[in-house]
Amino acid sequence: MKRLFVSAAMLPLLYAAGAQAETKISTATTAPVRTSTAASGQPDSLLIEASGSIKPTTAGAAVTMDSSHDVKNAGAIGFTGVNNAAGVLLVGGRSGTLTNTGFIDLLEDYTPTDADNDGDLDGPFAQGSGRFGIRATGPGPFTGNIVNQGTISVEGNDSGGISLETALAGSLTSSGSVSVVGDRSTGVSAASVSGDVRITGAVAVKGEGSQAVVLGDVGGGIVLQNGVSATGYRSTIRTTDDATRAKLDADDLKQGGAAVRLSGSVARGLLLDRPPADADKDDKDEDDGRRRGRAGGDRPDRLGRRRAGPRHRRLGRPRASVAWERANWAMAS
Repeated sequence: MKRLFVSAAMLPLLYAAGAQAETKISTATTAPVRTSTAASGQPDSLLIEASGSIKPTTAGAAVTMDSSHDVKNAGAIGFTGVNNAAGVLLVGGRSGTLTNTGFIDLLEDYTPTDADNDGDLDGPFAQGSGRFGIRATGPGPFTGNIVNQGTISVEGNDSGGISLETALAGSLTSSGSVSVVGDRSTGVSAASVSGDVRITGAVAVKGEGSQAVVLGDVGGGIVLQNGVSATGYRSTIRTTDDATRAKLDADDLKQGGAAVRLSGSVARGLLLDRPPADADKDDKDEDDGRRRGRAGGDRPDRLGRRRAGPRHRRLGRPRASVAWERANWAMAS
């Protein structure tokens, strides 16, 4: 095994193993990494091990996929209190597979307070902006698959958990959790995906106008198989106490966006399913709970649907064109 040593100002511990192996990060660093220069200035695939982390302190991307190489994160990627930042940035026109089994967190040191002393929290949900867990941009499509089996948490306005703003020539799978807090944000969004979109992990967003799942054209099928929720309310617990309701301010009653919005063609239809039983706690492909989709802060619309057996419901059909500018769904088995 060949080891590469760099200065303390760069990566604390970074090494490559074999010609076809990958550069590994096994300790904490604040230095951003690009696949185009990962191996001492040379392009290479990247593995962030469970003991490793990349947490820069300035705007930009912690990890940039700007060559034809893969990235695997089993550790931690993140920012704290940094605007205009991305955990992993995929550059359009490049290729590779991104697999996250660890943590991608873009957070801030902000907690709403009770400014008017009425027993109710006040202020915005988030203060920062432009924060993305996984983001794809660029003039051309990114070729490869995106797999999230870990945890993505974002706090910020105009932000997103997984935001694919350029076409993905591949498939998108998220069996891990995605949580976003902030106005005008999205949980999982994709402009265009040539393959399948499988969201079998929970997606939850909170903020005015924020949407949980937003998809354009999908060349394969769409599977939603866990809780998908979008709300603009500070609390989703219904109260019948008049005194408590009287304390609610305008910032407690913001209108959320759609839980699911499809604005393109779906070649192989949409399946709303419940997660399978979690027989193995160590298997990240299994999820607990029943499948739900809810939109809070606005009245949810129930979409027409047909039954496809006792365990799932299917919307659409092969080559079905779906153009729902705003489609909230609320379904429970």
